[in-house]
Amino acid sequence: MGMQHTDPARQRRRAFIGATSGHLIEWYDYGVYGFLAVYIGKSFFVSDDPTTSLLASFAAFALSFSSGRWAGCSSVRWRTRSAGARP
Repeated sequence: MGMQHTDPARQRRRAFIGATSGHLIEWYDYGVYGFLAVYIGKSFFVSDDPTTSLLASFAAFALSFSSGRWAGCSSVRWRTRSAGARP
């Protein structure tokens, strides 16, 4: 069992492809939700005023977007502290 030597260029390429594909999938998800916000608002946030339904749908969209960022920041901070790094 020897140590495997990996090519740094290959590692960078794999990291880039992985990060880019994850980012594209995330933004595709948000784009689909944004386009379907009118229908989601009518179905889940029933109101007499269609503008209120649409705004409630966008508020749910904004909450999911911001909570994902907050969770990412807090988990990175937790991981660095548990690994012994200083913030």
